[in-house]
Amino acid sequence: MRKIFIIYLLLIVLTACGSESHDRPQDIRQEVWDEGQQIVITVKQYVEQEMKGELKEFAHVSGTFGRVKSRDDATESEIQLVEAVNELYQQSLFYGIFGEGVENNEGYFKALKEVEKIYGEEALDYSNYDATKLEPLLIKVVGEQLEQDEQEEDSSPIELFKKENRISLDAKTVQYDMPNNLDKSFVISGTLELDDYFNYGFDDEKAYFSTFIIPDDGTYSDGWNLYFSRKDFEKLFNDLLSSEKHVIVEAVIPSYQYKEGEGNMALVKRGQW
Repeated sequence: MRKIFIIYLLLIVLTACGSESHDRPQDIRQEVWDEGQQIVITVKQYVEQEMKGELKEFAHVSGTFGRVKSRDDATESEIQLVEAVNELYQQSLFYGIFGEGVENNEGYFKALKEVEKIYGEEALDYSNYDATKLEPLLIKVVGEQLEQDEQEEDSSPIELFKKENRISLDAKTVQYDMPNNLDKSFVISGTLELDDYFNYGFDDEKAYFSTFIIPDDGTYSDGWNLYFSRKDFEKLFNDLLSSEKHVIVEAVIPSYQYKEGEGNMALVKRGQW
């Protein structure tokens, strides 16, 4: 996401005034015409200034612009325009990604000629760059990326585990407010290994085996001693004998076992690894 905002700011900084573009065909909407022109000018600038990173990241913008073709109201002229603009961007990537240099890429110059036929060579000069014409598209790209990031976060293994088991608490919340979260399930994920620590109310070595977990979002000092039923988690015990495991578990601190002053200690109800 940060890179998209950097591109957006860069486009604003590079803004310059210049001559008017060539006449727009009546069957091409103004915003499609303007966005295509600014994309071409930007791609040319990135290539000429050897801005490889910016060129690669511009794929978000080019891809969003390309979806104009799938709109129900897209005209044939708009589709041809979008295809020509996107072809120029795709050909530019031989320089941006593969580093071959556009001077040896006939496809890039062929694609450039095609968009010059549409806009006119003068219209694609950098003096005609105007970031305000590209701003609505950039805002849309940023919004879509934010939405995608949120969806990916919601579909993470930990979030799915929470939803499936109807758990809202996490280990850090319980760690810093333990007396008020007894008997409440919480989720913790991290690297788990066998341990031999039994103390306070957690001292039934026949019924449970002891482990130590370092949370994914914490350090060693945030670690927990987790106790698993030997009967219910026999397979996990055998797996841990050979190596540590990454796990996601539902744990609880029973009030009848809790003793004031104890550290991060809890019983595990269920888990996946």
